Amino acid sequence: MSRTNIILKKKIAQTFPKSLADRRSGGFTLIEMMVSVALFAIVVMISMTAILSIVDSTKKAQSLKSVMNNLNFALETMTRSIKTGEIIYFNNPQIFINVTDQNSIPLLYKLEDGAIKRNGIAITAPEVIVDSLMFYPAGSVQPSVVIVVQGTVKLSERVTSKFSIQSTVTQRKPGI
Repeated sequence: MSRTNIILKKKIAQTFPKSLADRRSGGFTLIEMMVSVALFAIVVMISMTAILSIVDSTKKAQSLKSVMNNLNFALETMTRSIKTGEIIYFNNPQIFINVTDQNSIPLLYKLEDGAIKRNGIAITAPEVIVDSLMFYPAGSVQPSVVIVVQGTVKLSERVTSKFSIQSTVTQRKPGI
């Protein structure tokens, strides 16, 4: 045998190991790869489910906050007109009339079709279902009103939240 053949056989022997143990040390088998990819896929699916759940909860919380801001705005609108109004009287605890001193147009607040309406126009969002709106007179020297609002916020069939808000408003009358 020539020296070139011996060198060539050594190079071939180094390139292609003879035993099974020598062959396995060079890489992964197909089964090992399939198992690792399957485990990775399971971990990714569990992680994505958690992330999607968090995103869904965040959207629901933002929607609920927006609706509650609308309800607070409606209550603030009633409060502002009662504070600056000239005459306050009650037909019954569910209807409140306030005559303003700015343009003398009577403001009628009442519960109708599950919404708080001001002169027939809804001032609450459609997602807010008001079950009860009551006005109670309070205070003997300074005219005051206690407003009680109860209802439900319904964002979807699964997402509902009950609320109960009470606020006391004192009319601003000079000279009292």
